[in-house]
Amino acid sequence: MAGFARAARAASLAAAVIGAVVCVGWLTGVRALVQLHPGLAEMKLNTAVTLILLGAALWLAIGRRAARVVHGLAAAAIAVTAATLVEYAAGINLGIDQLVVRDVVADGARGRMSPATAASLLLLAAAVLGLASQWAERLGLLVMLSAHVAVLGYLYGVRDLYAIGPYSAVALHTAVAIYLLAAAVVGAEGRPRGVLALLARDSPGGVLARQLVPAALVVPAVLALVLQWGERAGWYSTGFVRAMLVVSSSVIFMALIRRAAVETDDLHQLAEQAMRESEESREASLISVVRSGDRLRALARVSDAFAAVATTYQPLLDEIARAVADLVGDGCMVTLLSDDGERLCHVANAHRERALTADYKTYLAGLEVVRVDSPSISARVARTGQPIRAEVTPGEMVAQSDEALRPIVERLHIHGFATVPIRARQTVIGTLSVVRNAPGRSYTGEDVTLLQDLADRAGLAIENARLYARLEQRVQERTAELEAANQELEAFSSSVAHDLRAPLRAISGFSHALLEDAADRLTSDDARRARQIRDAASRMNELIDALLDLARISRTEPRRRRVDISELARKVLAGLRATQPDRAVEIAVTDGLLAHADPRLLEIVLTNLLGNAWKFTGKRAQAQIELGALPGNHPVVYFVRDNGAGFDPAQTDKLFGVFQRLHAAHEFEGTGVGLATVQRIIHRHGGVIWAESELDRGTTFYFTLEAVKDRAALPRSPS
Repeated sequence: MAGFARAARAASLAAAVIGAVVCVGWLTGVRALVQLHPGLAEMKLNTAVTLILLGAALWLAIGRRAARVVHGLAAAAIAVTAATLVEYAAGINLGIDQLVVRDVVADGARGRMSPATAASLLLLAAAVLGLASQWAERLGLLVMLSAHVAVLGYLYGVRDLYAIGPYSAVALHTAVAIYLLAAAVVGAEGRPRGVLALLARDSPGGVLARQLVPAALVVPAVLALVLQWGERAGWYSTGFVRAMLVVSSSVIFMALIRRAAVETDDLHQLAEQAMRESEESREASLISVVRSGDRLRALARVSDAFAAVATTYQPLLDEIARAVADLVGDGCMVTLLSDDGERLCHVANAHRERALTADYKTYLAGLEVVRVDSPSISARVARTGQPIRAEVTPGEMVAQSDEALRPIVERLHIHGFATVPIRARQTVIGTLSVVRNAPGRSYTGEDVTLLQDLADRAGLAIENARLYARLEQRVQERTAELEAANQELEAFSSSVAHDLRAPLRAISGFSHALLEDAADRLTSDDARRARQIRDAASRMNELIDALLDLARISRTEPRRRRVDISELARKVLAGLRATQPDRAVEIAVTDGLLAHADPRLLEIVLTNLLGNAWKFTGKRAQAQIELGALPGNHPVVYFVRDNGAGFDPAQTDKLFGVFQRLHAAHEFEGTGVGLATVQRIIHRHGGVIWAESELDRGTTFYFTLEAVKDRAALPRSPS
């Protein structure tokens, strides 16, 4: 298709070059460029300029460039040619023909292009403006025919074919340039259209048209020229010329008709042969599609059967043998390589006759394994990885079998067998063997292909079952190890707690006794130190309790049920108010907050969060504590808000760490384990917890009791 566009651009450029050469001839006075021969018509200057305008416009338009410039050039060409036709029609002289050079002629129409030239160039300019339309190609063909007639006029010396009136002839190089522009218009779109589309087709009609069109254009012209030369030479009369022209044309067209008929017959025979081959191919394809569909359905059914028992090893092997026996063979046997790769173990078998299946399985259960280096069929397939199939007599099959297998092979009465490798990840892991009992039912290549597909699916299923079995064993081992480690950790924690509490009780008791029994003999500094010892021992005891609680919570699975969070929060707040009944605290708890959670663990969460809010608002004259839920979230986002001391947001990462305190111990008491415990409980429920705070502006804790899909939609990045 690109060739059409390149040829069209070349034709438009050639026409513009012809116009430019003639312009040079007019401006320099070189008559040979303006008039090819003294006896021929000359190309007028305005004709040459118009050729340059249209050649440039077509060159740009075909290259898809400068649409505005193209329209301007075409419009200028239309103005010149239309003005010329108006001069001819109205018998006036507008003076456009003498603007550049003086052209003196006898009829007074100085420098004026032929009306035929003006009409042709006007049609071409209009075609340039609508180049993509179908009528542009038709205008091009019409102008091409006009130029062809003018060329024939020069060829035969018939002035009436290229001139209208005595001084308005179409110059020969004008006709050639117009011919080139018309051809450029026809091929401008870069793809065949109309007549060209017919010529470009690979169909019989297109082939025939390409052969006949050149003959139709060239042969009559050449024949008429030859006869004209003979007539002018006096060899024969005008009547004889006409008769010879008729006879020659008839002979030539009869030859063309004969050739067209022969080629049409040949094409028809080729078409009939192609139709027969297509019909045979279609029938073969239909048979292949049916067989392929049956095969795909069989493979899909077997894959589903394998998937149903994919994680149970021996049932999977039994299902493989049974499914293959039903689909491909009367009997099937599965063997797998041992771990060392030196033996083949019989792992499963099946037969369409249930009695034979039972006998087969009983017999193989006590059978020794086959070595891979043995001459048996299964061993050869396992070694080479290549299928083996054959049609045999029962006696031959018995003779080829391992000695241990011969009793059962005699009972199976085998007439045909096939064995293929079972592969997993391109490695042979065993063999799949099938047999048929009746004569005349040998295995075909398609049977072996289907059997190999089944074996490959079986290999993948076996490998997956082995991986699952190993994974399950590892999970059981890791679970047992984890349970043992948890038991050891719990025993260790209890032992450590017991061992630590004994000296702590002694320290606390002796410091307390010292303060009571020797208070009058202690200085103020000694009494202060004794109280610090007692308080430190008490604090250490609280830390031990907190750590034991954290360890127990980490091992506890939540027991979920419906919990009224609002009621539970009011219960916790009532306990806090009882410790400090004189405090002015404004409490707001949203009604109807429900959750599916462990009530005992959720009470620990609320006790810690509300307890922190109560503690850190202790220095507020009017404290505020609120528990509620954010609107429109799923899962529900609960919050606990206070107007207490707050903390630096830059320390948020330390908030939920064990023993991480954001305030000094003398400012607010605490163990530094409470929020770590809260986070552990929230995570055990599958939720997240995070906080927002500013120093001296209060703190808000947010938490969910379910997993969050889009954490970016939450108020802040959760923990």
